[in-house]
Amino acid sequence: LGIGSVIIDNINIGDDIRTGGGAVIIKDITIQSDFDMTKIKMPQKGERFNPTAFSKLKNSIQKKLLSKGYCSYHYDNKAYVDLPNRNATLHYTIQKNQICHFGAVKVEGLESIGEPIVLSRIHVTQGKRFNTQEIADIYDTLQKLEAFDSIVVDYSDKNGSVVPITIALKEREKNLKYKY
Repeated sequence: LGIGSVIIDNINIGDDIRTGGGAVIIKDITIQSDFDMTKIKMPQKGERFNPTAFSKLKNSIQKKLLSKGYCSYHYDNKAYVDLPNRNATLHYTIQKNQICHFGAVKVEGLESIGEPIVLSRIHVTQGKRFNTQEIADIYDTLQKLEAFDSIVVDYSDKNGSVVPITIALKEREKNLKYKY
């Protein structure tokens, strides 16, 4: 890379690429992955380099990995931008690692509704393969009960390939009507 080169690692690289003297073109792309990337729209050689799309692609790939049960993945992307020559070289390294499974499911914040009732409505069980659609289904199922003002499903506390789930709920206030 020449003088004036910029290395990007999911950092805003400034206005030069967006407003500077001409488009930056993707010169080369290196992908090292054990994850199937055929359904992911990747940038191509000869296309204009778009820093925003470069950052969004990482989010898209991470969501795809999580949806397939890979929560312990390794993802690294770099863009080497040579501003004087107006070109970029992109590198992607993706390792899916081992499949994750749901850990224990804990429910917090219940006052009048029993935990077994909540657990009987959701389909996440300990040992089942992790996927983010199951998390979305928890929200949908519990919202349909119309019994909670607040629903938060936390799956950020993973331990290796085990993902415990904490469901924090705030019950709606009962609307009592009195007849005199």
